[in-house]
Amino acid sequence: MIILSLIFAVQCNSDENCDDVSIVGGGIAGSYAAWRLRHTNQRITIYEYSNRIGGRLNTYHFPSAPDINVELGAMRFYPEVHTLLNKTICDVGLKPEIFELGGLAKSPNTLMYLRGNHLRFEEVGGPKTPYGLRPSQLKPPDQLKSAKAFYLKYGGQEVYNYLNDLNGFNSMQGSDTSATVALPISPPTIPIVNTITGGMNRLPERLVDMFLKASRKHSLHLNKNLIAIKKRFDGKYDLFFQGTDTINGQTNIRKDKTLIRHCAKKVILGINRLGLKQLDWDVLYRPHIRKLLTDATQDINKSKLFLVYDYPWWRRKDLNTNYIASDTPLRHTYDFGTSKFTHKSVLNAMYLDEDVDVWLELAKRDNRNAGENDYTFKPGNETICFAHKYLSEIYQIPRKHIPYPIDGIIVFWKNYPWGGDWNFWKPGYIWNEVEKQMVQPSKYDDIYIANNAFNAGTIPIWSQAALEIVERVLKQMKV
Repeated sequence: MIILSLIFAVQCNSDENCDDVSIVGGGIAGSYAAWRLRHTNQRITIYEYSNRIGGRLNTYHFPSAPDINVELGAMRFYPEVHTLLNKTICDVGLKPEIFELGGLAKSPNTLMYLRGNHLRFEEVGGPKTPYGLRPSQLKPPDQLKSAKAFYLKYGGQEVYNYLNDLNGFNSMQGSDTSATVALPISPPTIPIVNTITGGMNRLPERLVDMFLKASRKHSLHLNKNLIAIKKRFDGKYDLFFQGTDTINGQTNIRKDKTLIRHCAKKVILGINRLGLKQLDWDVLYRPHIRKLLTDATQDINKSKLFLVYDYPWWRRKDLNTNYIASDTPLRHTYDFGTSKFTHKSVLNAMYLDEDVDVWLELAKRDNRNAGENDYTFKPGNETICFAHKYLSEIYQIPRKHIPYPIDGIIVFWKNYPWGGDWNFWKPGYIWNEVEKQMVQPSKYDDIYIANNAFNAGTIPIWSQAALEIVERVLKQMKV
């Protein structure tokens, strides 16, 4: 806990110096909360850690392929399921479009590469499955899905490994993941999968733009890192921030440690668990709140590697696919297309969860001067050679025939302030009770947490969950 006892509390001189509502975090939750409150005739300020709006909705464009949306964070949604998100996109005048790369695995175009064998998704569970499984185990994966204990009890270790590799996301099958997340509740379908024209980060950017234009009372403060909240004698709150600097897309806390104080009547914390765990606010250190904050859900680390090539060397008639799921360290590999302007091609060579440490070590070797909280890196020789080793395997092309990329970026959702890219509930918690407690941790304080990790409705791996939790916060605030 950060000690502020040496700081003299300087009170606001008047109501004009105090926010009616301070929103901390300019990601999808914070931007949506600001947009929803834009016409309430209040003084509202958004405080954002970095110099950009969007948080984990982060669209990048390579100079060599400027028309290809490289999604470092969220890249798709299901409009038939994520109805609030879809409605919001349309309400702010953005256009959803089909995400050409589809969903996860349930597509005729999907190619699996498991145990050195290629097979289509519809072939999984049949005689082409690369295992010596018993007939009772040769079932479609959606019939076998369950939590890890169920897999091990009824299928054995190899069936568990098989399904884990088939799914491609380790976090969905782990022993720390609630079985409710893993158990199938409906027949398998191939849903409509959408993205946003121009990139996913256009949504939070548009929300904040509309918020700022709605009233002169509204403001946006970038490069401010919240470290503490202290309640004042008059019932208002002092928020203490450290300044941050963003250089070449990387944001780090300033070394001078000078604190900046802002005053608020109400606070919405649209920040993730890692940021909340480090926040000096006494309520978050009460034992029952601390336990829910640290133990009820888990952050899932994620990494993506994008490489740009002069030509799409991976496209072959005999391996016609834009998506390969494999049991290699690449896990998911997507063909992001060819630029209409430059004719350069982008390959999302690696996309994985949890097991990011090997890739992070390679990235740090390639970028030895990286800052403590850097989350994106330019892939160097070690990262590229490691990726090419497995790209050669899954595409069955000799490494010497794979050209060296002309550009690239690798991202890790692990470090402060974001932590992981998504969350899962842990076993043993009643979701709606946790949500009710964490939305407003103290009934005596007008401080609310808009964090999709504690959403008891939508599984908190989707942007929809962030919008839903904001709606619960606004209901609690009686807006």
